[in-house]
Amino acid sequence: MRENRIIFLDDDPKTGQRLKRSLEEKGFKIVEPQDMNEASLEVIHNGAELFIHVAHKSKTYWSLCEDFFKHFPQFSSIHFASGPESEEYLKKMKGPFHHRMRHLMPEKEFLKKVRKLIFFNRIRRENLLLKKTLELNQQSEKLFSTLDLETLKKEFVEFFKTQSKGENAFFLVPGYYGYLIKEGWNVTPIQAHGDKIKKQKYSVVSAVPCDEQELADIFQTATDFLPTGWELHKNKLFIKRQGQMKCSAWILPIIGHESGRIFGHILITNPIFDKESVMMNALPHMMKVLGRHFEHVNSFSDAKSLSYIDDLTDLYNQRYLRLILDKEIDRCQRTNSCFSVLFMDIDHFKRVNDSRGHLVGSKLLVALSKILHANIRTSDYGFRYGGDEFLLVLVGTGSETALTVAERIRKRVEEATFDIEGVKIKMTLSVGIATYPDHASSRDQIIEIADKAMYSGKSKSRNIVYVAS
Repeated sequence: MRENRIIFLDDDPKTGQRLKRSLEEKGFKIVEPQDMNEASLEVIHNGAELFIHVAHKSKTYWSLCEDFFKHFPQFSSIHFASGPESEEYLKKMKGPFHHRMRHLMPEKEFLKKVRKLIFFNRIRRENLLLKKTLELNQQSEKLFSTLDLETLKKEFVEFFKTQSKGENAFFLVPGYYGYLIKEGWNVTPIQAHGDKIKKQKYSVVSAVPCDEQELADIFQTATDFLPTGWELHKNKLFIKRQGQMKCSAWILPIIGHESGRIFGHILITNPIFDKESVMMNALPHMMKVLGRHFEHVNSFSDAKSLSYIDDLTDLYNQRYLRLILDKEIDRCQRTNSCFSVLFMDIDHFKRVNDSRGHLVGSKLLVALSKILHANIRTSDYGFRYGGDEFLLVLVGTGSETALTVAERIRKRVEEATFDIEGVKIKMTLSVGIATYPDHASSRDQIIEIADKAMYSGKSKSRNIVYVAS
């Protein structure tokens, strides 16, 4: 059964006690906020449905009452005046939503008016919610026009930032932030995870560009307000600025309709809500619709991604390489940055196939792919180019750092002994490096130059890293 919560401000304890007793005897829940924060939370979180103020010359709650109705001008209210001063004050409370009383009315009449006002307040708020939901549905039509997952994430955060009037909005992809929330909570300060957070900036999509420090601040905000952990299945709103209808963070989970899977969270910083927080009540309804669409787009993306995965090694294939190189070239042109391509080939791999068989050769390729995957960042890309040729794309990496990475991989492969089908095998790699834009200006050119660099190394000694010149 729905609880009827009434905000009650009492400047006159004698009169107030009588009214409160009558209401509580009939099952109404009386709440007496001490400041604007508490009053706002009653409306936003707890669904308070009526405001009663017993005004008196003591003026204990007059300023709070004025602040409340600046934020909630259409909230149904009853005001009792006890004396000329309070009568003059209550003249400010104009409009059809404010009911001013000079004298106490009989209890039966009073309770009838309370029930009537609560009923009309519910109808009014439901109409506002319906209107806002329809408005959001119209404004969100663009979100349903794309089947590209990355585009959808970007459009999500732009939509939520606009609708909430927040400073920024983020799409937090499950990843390391999930570890911080689920397992690392309050074990060490968030700042102690700085290096790992820095690596996670690629798993966060923001409406306004953010740096690593801002990302760390976001996680810190979450831990400040959720000391026992992030409740993944709930919307969370945190108000901390006294006297303002503004909050520090609003967290909304994106949950699949069929799977119940949490695909991530929308985190909005410093949103500003409309009167009576209709937006706050409307957006969670939208999340159900958006969750269904996100689930559909994610399934489409998963199916599409499978066509980009090499069946043997689980690295990406050539089909995806072209897309990634185009994407990275575009990013470099926009941000004046760089990336490097490592083209590598197993030395004398044909001998392994000829002497040990193709099954052993295939398992050797799988073993190498695991080494490659373990030695690149989550922001980098690994590809099986074909046969025993592999290619790595190191994002935001120049030739000097790429050489360090390549040497590390070459050395680990050289030092490893691979036990395959009871046979111990040693192998080495030859690696060629080319960097965009230092060595190449196009997608095909950077592959060609890295390939030539690799063969230049092979022609010298094999088991070598060679940088294009």
